[in-house]
Amino acid sequence: MLTTIPRYRLDLSGAPEIRLLAHAMHGRNPVEHYDVKSWALHFYHYHGELELDGQSVAIAPRHIGLTAPDVKMTYRYSNPESRHLVVLFHLPASRSGGVTVPAMQPGGARFDAIHDALSEVVHLAAAQPARAAIRVWDVLYQVTDLAAQGDDTAELVRAAAGYIDRHLQEPLRVGELAQRFRVSRNHLTRRFRDELGCTVIHYIHRRRLERALDLLRHSDLSVTDIAGSLGFPDLQRFNKFIRSQTDRAPTAHRATS
Repeated sequence: MLTTIPRYRLDLSGAPEIRLLAHAMHGRNPVEHYDVKSWALHFYHYHGELELDGQSVAIAPRHIGLTAPDVKMTYRYSNPESRHLVVLFHLPASRSGGVTVPAMQPGGARFDAIHDALSEVVHLAAAQPARAAIRVWDVLYQVTDLAAQGDDTAELVRAAAGYIDRHLQEPLRVGELAQRFRVSRNHLTRRFRDELGCTVIHYIHRRRLERALDLLRHSDLSVTDIAGSLGFPDLQRFNKFIRSQTDRAPTAHRATS
């Protein structure tokens, strides 16, 4: 299911003041806690989990994270060599209200360009802070532009994923879904990959598997009825699907309930 990602209001009417700009590696300690007093912008290269004031957000490669001052952050790393590019910065007092930016968003096709633009001035942060601040300011504007585009992406994915969840009992084809939402098949697949980290087909499979396991463990429906309720034309295909996903037969899951 889709989760709500926290959003923060970012006012870029004044230039940022850089506190830290660096490439960093974490993960030797699987869990780390931070209470940062400044804004934080991260470009991630790894999978992990981030808690923001207790709300969990998934970290994925080529994602961009933004957190406001005084947000309590807990990182959970899955790799002892988890690398990211980070800039900590202060902003002048808000004058215009700003725009809202999600705490985590996919960088998509623009990730490399934005990341590299920031990476190029890492060595300038100490020697030429004003010059580095101008670059960071521009990068932040690019991140807000990305967020505006991402809102459209998120809405498309929410709508398509909701339709899938409501029609798991029917045949679901990516081409027909794309036509329903008036986008190309490739565009829909890219947006799912950017927003959820998986293709449309993988999302359909995952939701059918979750629904199947829930029904097997917590309902009295027969395996045949469960298969039919999830759009499988016959029991053989349902058995093959469950085995391919779990290495166990459907009845084995029912036996463990």
